[in-house]
Amino acid sequence: IETWKKVLKRLCTFIDTQLHSSPTHHTREMHSTCVATYNTLVTLIIEQPTLLDDSENLFQLCQIIELGISGEKAQV
Repeated sequence: IETWKKVLKRLCTFIDTQLHSSPTHHTREMHSTCVATYNTLVTLIIEQPTLLDDSENLFQLCQIIELGISGEKAQV
């Protein structure tokens, strides 16, 4: 499960980095890559649902979903 936790973290970090990049880097390709990464997260959670038993993983996933929907993460 530790490996899957790292995968989840890296996918979330990738999305966060891409969506916080300079507006000049916001291309159709970048958005397609982010959508594909979100789809990978969905598959990961379906295949490894116990990842959500860890509150840190759940929080990180909720933050990255919020970022995708609203364009920003809530301040904690």
